[in-house]
Amino acid sequence: MRICKAWAGDSIPVNRVFMRYFGYKAAVVMAVLIDEMQRTNGKEFTLSHEKIREMTGISYYLQVKILNFFVQQKFIKVDKRGVPFRKYYIINEKRLVNWLAEHGAKMEEEARKPAVKTATEREAEMRAEMDPATLVFYDRIRDKWQKWNEYKRKEHKFRYKSAISEKTAIQSLLKLSGADPVKAGKIIERSIERGWKGLFPLPENSEQKSKNKTRHWDARKNFKMPPMPIQTKFMQW
Repeated sequence: MRICKAWAGDSIPVNRVFMRYFGYKAAVVMAVLIDEMQRTNGKEFTLSHEKIREMTGISYYLQVKILNFFVQQKFIKVDKRGVPFRKYYIINEKRLVNWLAEHGAKMEEEARKPAVKTATEREAEMRAEMDPATLVFYDRIRDKWQKWNEYKRKEHKFRYKSAISEKTAIQSLLKLSGADPVKAGKIIERSIERGWKGLFPLPENSEQKSKNKTRHWDARKNFKMPPMPIQTKFMQW
């Protein structure tokens, strides 16, 4: 295509791996240095900041910052000579080639990994796996369940690995609560309050025990001793 030929006519190729890790401006500066090195057949070369700015549009301040970073990473060596001094550059080819090979392999590995699904996509997938009873139950405890997920993520660094595993956890809560959304909310709140990693059934008849305890205390509080018989001095045995 004509546009491709016109675009490549006076362009400098930028390495996508280098750009991925250090940004396009650093990649452009490195491309300019490599292009100049090719002109000198791999020997040291000099390149003014004015020339780099003319070729890239990058300011003097940012050029200095990028070049100092390259020196720290041992990608290049810079020598100042002459009066007035000029900067002479040497690119550490071995170091740069090894770095590109290592991080290029990492990028390919990351590209092969499945994309992370959004919360909405994951919830839709989970709902598709649910039977009608579980779906109705989930809709009634949805806010509490999201609170539980947020608590697990922040406090225990835990996420469900798949929609199926999360659906199974919701079904377990359904059984623990007897499909009662109010009771399910209490189970979740109890685990969060106590810092637990899992969900556990509420103590049996806990409310009844509490009422009995209150009733027993009230009975003790209102208890009155019956009057004692008065003994006379001349009581006969």
